[in-house]
Amino acid sequence: MTLTPIQALARATSALVSRHDVMDVMATLLGDAQQAMDAAAAGLLVTTPLGGLDVLAATSHHALDLELYEAQEQHGPCADAVSGGAPVLQDGGPDLARRWPDLAAKMHAAGYRAVQAHPMRWHG
Repeated sequence: MTLTPIQALARATSALVSRHDVMDVMATLLGDAQQAMDAAAAGLLVTTPLGGLDVLAATSHHALDLELYEAQEQHGPCADAVSGGAPVLQDGGPDLARRWPDLAAKMHAAGYRAVQAHPMRWHG
């Protein structure tokens, strides 16, 4: 069964009001978001106290590898979404390779042709 965005949000909300393991909640939320957005894969990066990026979860090994690369290099759509505070939407055209040449090659090798990154905030 495919979840709608409203169903994914309802599951996330219900998890937040009861006692659950945070990592389990985040992994479920990420999987639900992937399904609701009909995405091939999803990953979740968080900012560290020192301003870096760290991988919290991913829905596939390929997505995990790409998120780890972005976190290590501090470069890519997720890094741009965090630093700019706005969503980053990039189709697989030539702009992807111009914007992030090394990451674009890794994305294509993993079978991904487009990317979306959305900043999320917790307590401001």
